Amino acid sequence: MPIEDPCLVLAELEAAYRALVMGRAAKRVRYRDDTGAEQEVDHHRTSLVDLRAEVLRYRGLCDASLGLQSQPTQFCVRAG
Repeated sequence: MPIEDPCLVLAELEAAYRALVMGRAAKRVRYRDDTGAEQEVDHHRTSLVDLRAEVLRYRGLCDASLGLQSQPTQFCVRAG
């Protein structure tokens, strides 16, 4: 089994994230319920939180494969 290039996976994940954020990956379903009222439901194949976590994970793997140091993804400010 060939090893996946983390940078190629990262590009695909980022494209999927952008599509989901822009509403292109969502599927809207319209139907009439038992009372005859029209209903509309949006379905997503994945959650933004899970997808964003994978983007960040693969960004680190891609950076490591290129010998780059990853940028921190969280920042902390101390008061005092």
